[in-house]
Amino acid sequence: MCGKRVFAVVAFALKLILIFGMKDAGAEGYFSAVTQYRYEGWACNPATPNYAGWLHFWRDDGKFLGALHAGIQREQAVGNICGDSGQHGFHGDLQFSADYLDNKKHTVRAYFINADNTSFELQNSIVVNFVGGSQPYQFNTITGDACQAADPFINASGWLLKQRPSTDVVRCGSYWNIPPTHVYVGDANAPVGSTLEVCGTKENTNKLPQGWQIISTQSNSSCVARISTYQYGSYPPEHTFYYFNTIRIKKIY
Repeated sequence: MCGKRVFAVVAFALKLILIFGMKDAGAEGYFSAVTQYRYEGWACNPATPNYAGWLHFWRDDGKFLGALHAGIQREQAVGNICGDSGQHGFHGDLQFSADYLDNKKHTVRAYFINADNTSFELQNSIVVNFVGGSQPYQFNTITGDACQAADPFINASGWLLKQRPSTDVVRCGSYWNIPPTHVYVGDANAPVGSTLEVCGTKENTNKLPQGWQIISTQSNSSCVARISTYQYGSYPPEHTFYYFNTIRIKKIY
């Protein structure tokens, strides 16, 4: 537990160095990723030849991935840039928590730590896919007909209105509407801890299945309550949208 606390303090301190202690020292470097764990490349500061520094790797969501030492002999071309023998290469595996594997692509940046503890970013950044995390449960959804007179799912047990985004507005003869998408949360196989965002309608809150609870509410444009449309002559129609709040719900048992 103590080791984790020390690591967190060190990582935070390094982040402060990157944010506040960075300066342009005419440095050089380039890196790539073999996998989401293994990184390789080279880095140096021509102003301090023969100094083999450390590289710190950061993800675009502020997560510190780890560090590698740039002290491996590279080709003479690197030496020509760095002004010495070229002993500035690095490759190795980074060790980070499994919860970093969020099945998303992230931009990774590398920073060379100078001898005076200032730092600079390498010349390139890379996009890495952090795969291997647990996949969210796939709930059944169905999108209805915007021009249907009545929504058969609005009062159906276990089905909640998930979204009616303003971007999906369509014309239904003399009026405009949006196709509703419903999600089935009455699925007994859904694991405890599952979360969903649905529209905060009265129907949804009244028929929230047992074992689910509302954990947050926010406003956005994914749940249109009604549309007011104005059109003059042959000009394109102008819509005014009115929204429901979005609620995040969680299965707690």
